Amino acid sequence: MNAFVPFPPSVTPAVFDKPPAGSDSPSASSSVLRNLTIGHAVVVGVLAALAIMAYAGLKSVATSEWVMFEQNFGNVHDLANFRSNLNAERLDIFVMIETPAATWEPWFKDLDERVTANREILKRLERQLQRKPQALAKLRELIAIREKFIETRTNEVVPRLHAGRMAEAKEVLLGIQMSRHLQMRALARALEADETAEAESMA
Repeated sequence: MNAFVPFPPSVTPAVFDKPPAGSDSPSASSSVLRNLTIGHAVVVGVLAALAIMAYAGLKSVATSEWVMFEQNFGNVHDLANFRSNLNAERLDIFVMIETPAATWEPWFKDLDERVTANREILKRLERQLQRKPQALAKLRELIAIREKFIETRTNEVVPRLHAGRMAEAKEVLLGIQMSRHLQMRALARALEADETAEAESMA
């Protein structure tokens, strides 16, 4: 068995007893504390930045959904007004069929105003529905029917009114014009229902 040989006195304190140079100095402690403080500040800064980004993202989504919600109900309002104007246009013509020509001016004025209002509504809806292919297809079908409806009224119904051929004017109104009127109303109602359902799903 080997005998225990102690370290020489000159080695033992140097290796085991003496702390690393400068470890107990005030400047070393201050440096460590400063590094810890900087590290903590960096972590807090990163977390704050992530929180801000998350909040901004959520706010952006909420804002986008609110804009879509408002657009949907704006479209519903426009479609309801379109149907109301459509009914009023039809009433204007029927009133003129049953009344003397001398009283027609306010009815023609109202008819022109309703036509203009509906033209603007359809333009607005066409812009709003650009990102909804199915709804846009329905709207364009409505617009195509609407153009034929106005063309027939301008070229066939109104001339018959001025010529005093009321029975013929009424025949056109109750024939092809009635069919187109009902088609437009059905398409407008379908679009209105779709937009209402979409808006309610976001509420």
